[in-house]
Amino acid sequence: MTADPGINHAIESLIRSIPERWTEFDHDDLSAAEQKALRLLVAAGLVERRIAVRGEMAGHAPALEFTVDATGEFGIVEAMNPVAAEMWTKWGAAFSSWKASEAGGTSPFRFIKTGSERWRLTEQGVEARKDLDVEAPSAGSAAFVGSHQRVMEFILRTGNQTHRPPVRGEGRLVELKSLPGSAAPMVLGSPLQVALSNSGELAAAFRELVVPALAAALKETTAAGGADSSPALPPGSNADSETNESPAPALSVNEIAVLRALASFNGSQLVSARQIEERMGAGERLSQRSIQPIVRRLIELGLAQRPSGDRSGTRLTLAGSRLANRLDD
Repeated sequence: MTADPGINHAIESLIRSIPERWTEFDHDDLSAAEQKALRLLVAAGLVERRIAVRGEMAGHAPALEFTVDATGEFGIVEAMNPVAAEMWTKWGAAFSSWKASEAGGTSPFRFIKTGSERWRLTEQGVEARKDLDVEAPSAGSAAFVGSHQRVMEFILRTGNQTHRPPVRGEGRLVELKSLPGSAAPMVLGSPLQVALSNSGELAAAFRELVVPALAAALKETTAAGGADSSPALPPGSNADSETNESPAPALSVNEIAVLRALASFNGSQLVSARQIEERMGAGERLSQRSIQPIVRRLIELGLAQRPSGDRSGTRLTLAGSRLANRLDD
């Protein structure tokens, strides 16, 4: 485990005290150790946070206020994707003009957290709380026996859990409203589906500025984004546990071919195995039967997603798009 007993104590204290139902808390009231422990618990998928954020584009109305739920290492990105899409519908034209002028290279976006946050234990967090009172029969058994040792090692990625895979988690847009505008907020039972339907290049540039700035806001920071801000969060990177981006996964030649084919579509378009097959070059074309398991593997790796169910089609995640760009360099 970590050599910092203060972090260990804060982790255990938070697991025991955070309720199973949504409850307000003040992040600023937490100690530095508790804030770090909370980031670790969210990244491990044991605690879910609900955060409200206000976003503005300089000189352009409306501002947007939105609330998201997030847990795990990918939850923030999953929650922010529909937010970025909605922002594109509001600010896309203004962004196009700003992009043409570059405006000195500074980002026009500003995001700040608003109001109190909420938190709750996930189902896995409830189980972890029970396991805190169990001692493993031996050090080796802590690898597979629910116990205090296993919980702490899992959260801290130490001991038997040093090389555990990242916890993908999930995120959800809960509420979105424009200011000024309709006084009635739009409350969402499921993530908002808004397509980025303009030039893929311009939409990608928009996301490259917006998503990092949103991520920074959700990490306790007021940010303006820009080229030097924290990168957009791919699955496997760990914004909440302060680790660097994970190295790119090893892909076979066929997996790379499918990845590149997906990258050739508009970033918001959901495509079928048939469309992927048709887009692939003659020298690398695979059958739909071969493409389907490759797509499933790309989804498992966090490089692709099916946001509306198995039959809705597939698109690359931010991590998949970035990897495809690196492969083409």
